Amino acid sequence: MNIKKNKSAILVLIIAFSWVVLAPAPVVAVADAKKEASVAAAIESPPVSVEMEKEPGSKVSRHRKFPWLLTIAGVVAVGLVVLYFWGTHEQWPQYADDPAIFTMFIDDPAGDQILAPEGGPPQVNPFPPIDLKKISLGVRDDYFYLRVDVAGQIPNSSQKINGDKLKKQAFNLAVDSDNNPGSGMYDGSDIIFHVSFDYGFRSESPYAWCEFSGEDADSGQRKIGGERRSGGPGYDFFVFRYKISKLAGYFPRGGMTMLQSWSEVMSTQYHHFAFDNIQPLHWTIPL
Repeated sequence: MNIKKNKSAILVLIIAFSWVVLAPAPVVAVADAKKEASVAAAIESPPVSVEMEKEPGSKVSRHRKFPWLLTIAGVVAVGLVVLYFWGTHEQWPQYADDPAIFTMFIDDPAGDQILAPEGGPPQVNPFPPIDLKKISLGVRDDYFYLRVDVAGQIPNSSQKINGDKLKKQAFNLAVDSDNNPGSGMYDGSDIIFHVSFDYGFRSESPYAWCEFSGEDADSGQRKIGGERRSGGPGYDFFVFRYKISKLAGYFPRGGMTMLQSWSEVMSTQYHHFAFDNIQPLHWTIPL
C-alpha cells in the first residue's frame, strides 16, 4: 500500500465521516423549526408563537447555536489524530521497492528446519511459513532494509496441527556489532531485529532490542521501533526497515559484524513448535 497516495483520500473519508456523525444537529434544528412554525401558524395568537421561537433557552435556539462549533471541533480533533499517526513515520521513498537496495544475500535451503530448542517438541515439525529461504540486507541513506523470504505463505488465521493451536510466528536477526562474543547477550549479540505476526490479529510492528542486562533477548533495556513495508500474512515474504541514526553504535556503517538468524512459531503447547535458523556469518555493513 502506498501511504503517500492514499493519505489524502483517507483524510477526506475521515472528515466526511466526522461530518455525518457530528453534524445531524443542524438538520434536526431545521426540521424542528419548520414543525414549530407550522404549529405556530395554526395558533390564533401569532405573537405567542413568535415569542416561543425566539426564547433563548428553547430547543431550537440551542440547536442553531452550537452544532456547527461541535462539528468543526470534532473534525479538527480527528484530523490532528490522523496527522499525528502519519507523522510518526517518514514516507517510504520510491526506491524502497528497488531490488538494488539489497547488497547482502543469505540463502538457506528449504526443508532444513532443526529440532526446536528450549521447550520444543521431541521431533522436528515442518512448517513452511517459518522455513527460511533467503534473507536480503541493504543500506540506503539513513535506513537499514531487510527482506525475508520463506518457503510458505504466512497464515492469516490460527491453525491446528495434531491438536496443537499455532498462535504466532517470529523472525529475528541478531548482530554482534563489535565482533566480541564476550559482550551483549550470551552469544555476543549486541542488537536483535525482530518482527512477529499474530495469526488472526493485527501484526506487531518490527522493533530492535539492545542494551541487554542479561543473557536473554527479553533483557533488552532499549526498544527501537521499525517499519514494515510489505508482505506478511497472506504472503511468503516481508520487508521492513530501521532508521540507522536511532541505532546508535549498534549498527556501525563500514564495520565488520557477525550475523545469525532464526525463525520460529509458537503454539499452545510449545514455545517453539517449529524452528529454523541460519548459522553465524560475517557481514561488513555498507557505508
